[in-house]
Amino acid sequence: MDLENLIAQLSSSTADQASIVRRENISEEIEDLTTLKLPKIKVIGVGGAGNNFVTALFENMRNSRIVEVIAMNTDASQLAISRAHRRILIGRTVTRGYGAGNDPVLGRKAFEESKEKIESLISDSDLLIVVAGLGGGTGSGVTPPLLELIYDLGLLSMTFVTMPFRCEGRIRIGNALKALSEILQIPTVTVVIPNERLIKVAPRQTIHGAFSLANNLLVQLVHSLADLIEEPGLINVDFADVRKVLSYKGLAIPGVAISDNTNQKRTIDVAEKILNNPILEVNPALGKAALIEVVGGEDLMLSEAYDVVNKFTVTMGEDKEIIFGLRILPHYKSKIRVVSLITGIDIPDNYHSYAEGFSTDTSIEKTSTLIDATDIATSV
Repeated sequence: MDLENLIAQLSSSTADQASIVRRENISEEIEDLTTLKLPKIKVIGVGGAGNNFVTALFENMRNSRIVEVIAMNTDASQLAISRAHRRILIGRTVTRGYGAGNDPVLGRKAFEESKEKIESLISDSDLLIVVAGLGGGTGSGVTPPLLELIYDLGLLSMTFVTMPFRCEGRIRIGNALKALSEILQIPTVTVVIPNERLIKVAPRQTIHGAFSLANNLLVQLVHSLADLIEEPGLINVDFADVRKVLSYKGLAIPGVAISDNTNQKRTIDVAEKILNNPILEVNPALGKAALIEVVGGEDLMLSEAYDVVNKFTVTMGEDKEIIFGLRILPHYKSKIRVVSLITGIDIPDNYHSYAEGFSTDTSIEKTSTLIDATDIATSV
């Protein structure tokens, strides 16, 4: 073989090898992108009310790649009818699966018995969302030590709790107030929903419909947080943004509102529905940070998105941390959805007195009665 042919063969072989290496590098890069670690969000419903919530959430998010729904209870019969990715019976020895019997002390003992199992369940989480109704034995007894464990493990958390109706009596209200006072002392982001508000804002709703108002607020917020993290946006919001807003501890205000009309004030109307949500007791002007995402169709004007964010900024103040995301979805023609989370609302030093306001504050009496629940249903 002459020298020229040898050089040609070697050159051809080198080019082929380079092409193979390039293809392999591209394949590896694509594989790396498809196997990037997604954040793990675990939503734990504690006790009867918490189990009811996660059942509603599971029906909406059973196929989510990042959200795992967990029902946790001392009552085996309640767990049996709950829907979740995992159902965890705690305190098997101390309660024998019969529940905590309206006794938070027994609920705490159940938590302590199952603490190691619970720790192994949550330790790999990036965000834990704990949901409970306060007043009974499991919700009031398990939620505070569960949040303490989450904090000790250095994990990020949010908490949603409901307060009892006044008609439920002093014992349940007392249980709830004590548990809420303990929760408010733990560095977490806490949303408090007074059940008494439901009577005032939705007097013509059925029992199922009234409780669905609170459940829908939480379900849609969790669903929207997952969408924020998983779906890219024109102005993107990622898990780091979510984590930043959740770093502002204290009380929080979640909001989800939708408008289907095309009038010029539609974005302002949506923002005001969130900022004036009659179910919640907390003043949004006191927040230190807000996560806001606007979702609209291709007809959404830049000025409309600006108006939404500006409404939050004017309400909260220009010195607050506002994180804004924008997504355009073709099927959202003439439709706008705003998702928000306001955090960092300070809790006074007197935790117990402040907690008591969520069950006995006379300001609840001043809430205007709605003809029906339509306005709330669109805002949550």
